[in-house]
Amino acid sequence: MIARLSKRVGAITNLCTLQYVPGETLSAEPFQVVNYGMGGYYSMHYDPFDEKTLNRSDM
Repeated sequence: MIARLSKRVGAITNLCTLQYVPGETLSAEPFQVVNYGMGGYYSMHYDPFDEKTLNRSDM
């Protein structure tokens, strides 16, 4: 789904939207838009979750 969405956004904006890192899966990380204010900092990260309490219907 992410790859298909990336292609559609790329076609509309005429920008390269696919991010491929060998050995990793595609993610929605390039689409994150956040304002951390002056001096704010952001770096790519994995969001942790507990598999025991994960409810797939919430995804």
